[in-house]
Amino acid sequence: MESLAARISDPGHRIKNAEANKACSWGDVLPDWSEDWLLIERERFRQLRLHTMEVLSERLAAEGRFGQAVMAGLAAVAAEPLRESAQRILIKAHLSEGNRSEAARQYALYRNLLTSDLGLEPSGELRALLGA
Repeated sequence: MESLAARISDPGHRIKNAEANKACSWGDVLPDWSEDWLLIERERFRQLRLHTMEVLSERLAAEGRFGQAVMAGLAAVAAEPLRESAQRILIKAHLSEGNRSEAARQYALYRNLLTSDLGLEPSGELRALLGA
């Protein structure tokens, strides 16, 4: 998984469909285990997965592979719904594809979640994407 993440992050590497699909299907490391030694490793892998999904979405959108870019963005959001960088990447993928209504819908979903769970508003950077 680490080597796949490194390939996805390499701007000189052309991401294959199978690689994108495999990366989007990653799950948690040993989710049913509760060993103390596993906590840090699980978090390290979670961060690797989230960053990889964000990079993957951006790279796929830049290549015009919008459907896959949206799927990678959705994978990042599903893994961590309150993570603004994941939401921003997904919204950008929708906008790159020309789906402003999808981007606005995703923004509204995130804003409602963020407000209800944390009492916060999205950042100015995220609001600026949609002129909100």
